[in-house]
Amino acid sequence: MIYAPPSQRAQKYGGDAMSVVKFPGRAKRRPFAVAEFDPKRERMLLRAERVVELLSSRAIRDGWSFDKNRAARFLHCLRTFDRNDANCPEVAEIVQWASDHEQSLQWIFTGNIDEMICTLAYHSPGKRQMRVLEGV
Repeated sequence: MIYAPPSQRAQKYGGDAMSVVKFPGRAKRRPFAVAEFDPKRERMLLRAERVVELLSSRAIRDGWSFDKNRAARFLHCLRTFDRNDANCPEVAEIVQWASDHEQSLQWIFTGNIDEMICTLAYHSPGKRQMRVLEGV
């Protein structure tokens, strides 16, 4: 008898049957760090890394300082966040970092630069444009 239920083993060999230890099932989602290659996420990371590279290597304005540790955390969160869970803590960190640095998440996530261009134009003074239209 190669395999027998515990009750039959107990009868054949005498004594109490041993209970089977059940291990917890696999996690429903694997950490992204070990997930397969995702070209969309890779392109998103390249755009985000470019943002971090530019902001960390330029003097944007007087008194500009750049927290490289926080930027590294931002990139880590982009690598590991669960795109199916809007409440995961990584998403909150990504949004906060992008907001603090006035960066377009639309461009970082999708590569759509239109929103970034239009938002910057919206916040511009636009005085020169008005002068040209008025003939000044």
